[in-house]
Amino acid sequence: MLYFMVTLKIKPGKIQEYLKQQQTHLPVLFEKFGIRLIGSWLTTVGEANEVVAIHGYRDFEHLQGFWNQQAQDPELQEYTRTVSEYLDGANTRIMAPTPYSPIK
Repeated sequence: MLYFMVTLKIKPGKIQEYLKQQQTHLPVLFEKFGIRLIGSWLTTVGEANEVVAIHGYRDFEHLQGFWNQQAQDPELQEYTRTVSEYLDGANTRIMAPTPYSPIK
């Protein structure tokens, strides 16, 4: 499994709207594209208005296929456009488990 970690900086005053939007739309899209939500967290100590999420993909080809779909799928395009309205910035990482990781 391959993991995609994203740290999102949400615009001030928009965190609750963002969380509600994600709760409504993210599960549907992830199911459609076979993506697994490993976890999603709201930073409570440190940066304000920050959400960290880890998504699971079967392999790099699965992740690449999802990225390619963004240009073709109207529902995914609308989701991306809507989410971007809440963001002040994002940092991403692609991670693979170490041999000793309990999560593979």
